[in-house]
Amino acid sequence: MKDRVLLRGLQSEQYEHPVDREALNTLKKMPALGLAVSKINEIGLDEILHLHSLANKIRVSSAQFMELNGLFCEVKDTLSVQCDVELYVEQAFSLNAYTTGVVHRQVTITTELISALEESELRFVIGHELGHIKSEHVLYHQIGRYLPSILSIVGEMTLGLGRLIGTGFQVALFDWIRKSELSADRAGLLACQDPFAAYSTFCKLAGVPPEWFTRVNMEAIERQVAEYERLTGEARTKFYGYFGQMFNTHPWLIIRFNELSKWIRDGSYERVVSEFRSVEVPTGNEVLSNCPICNQPRSSGFTFCIFCGHNFERIQ
Repeated sequence: MKDRVLLRGLQSEQYEHPVDREALNTLKKMPALGLAVSKINEIGLDEILHLHSLANKIRVSSAQFMELNGLFCEVKDTLSVQCDVELYVEQAFSLNAYTTGVVHRQVTITTELISALEESELRFVIGHELGHIKSEHVLYHQIGRYLPSILSIVGEMTLGLGRLIGTGFQVALFDWIRKSELSADRAGLLACQDPFAAYSTFCKLAGVPPEWFTRVNMEAIERQVAEYERLTGEARTKFYGYFGQMFNTHPWLIIRFNELSKWIRDGSYERVVSEFRSVEVPTGNEVLSNCPICNQPRSSGFTFCIFCGHNFERIQ
């Protein structure tokens, strides 16, 4: 996508998923949260994570991996992220990116992820991670990531009380963490402003080999989403869906696909971007017509709607 809108002054409330704030409010009412935050500060986790990045990763800058640094700076500008954030590359054979640091803010991307994603997909991932920073998710995410060690410390210092309160708190914490990912996905979409890039990233994270990617049928993915929605509408399978993710840090990919798609289809995504658009969408051969199903712009070169997955004949 050539013409991205700079979202100057974007506020996190403009894109955050309502279940994110709802779950966070519930979490903040739990006394264990304050105890966990206190222990995080006591052990100096922020400094430890900063030192680990300096010692074991490559920091991206104007003098190191200039192209990636330029992309990172562009995404920061697009999302109006004003604070200092460092970008690191980490050697790992997994498709992963994550954000750490409340004082020393940093985004880490694995080498495997960089190799697997196109530029627009990297914009989505970087925007996703910066969305966590913009929404101030990072402190509580760090608690979740290092919670087992924290609970061990708390348990020893409070004669086992930490272990007694730990399970309920952990379930609530991970419930919020998963829901916060839905907000970050929205930030990622606002960063790349290309729904197809978001959807294709989800497909790659799900395990589609790069050489098969051009054969992914988005309409079939939509049917898969619809089947999941139908099954989880039943009480028994709804419980299975929750239980199966109880201690996951991310929602299942089909849920992320569906939630982002709903945000696009109901017009909320476009309304956010339109608030910052000073010039109309350029005319020409990029936007050819509207999809007959979701009424979103039809994009040149695709045999399906990148918004809802509806299949249509390619336009030359």
